Amino acid sequence: GNIHADLRVSLSWFNKDDLDLHAISPYGHIYFREKMGILDVDMNAGSGHTRNPVENLAFLKPKSGLYQIYVNQFCRREEREG
Repeated sequence: GNIHADLRVSLSWFNKDDLDLHAISPYGHIYFREKMGILDVDMNAGSGHTRNPVENLAFLKPKSGLYQIYVNQFCRREEREG
């Protein structure tokens, strides 16, 4: 993904769960359905499952304003005990 940006938010996790990175921003709601050229990929969605997923929000020239970032656990696929 694009990691060279003036403002970047990255999410990485270590199982096959489907987590979704969201941003409420001056651009609108950025997420897997509305990537707006800012969210690079929607990892572990559908049939592709990896234990090393990463999602990035890359704002090349970020607009002034409030940025709210959150993560939604869309689908839990694995559980760890202990």
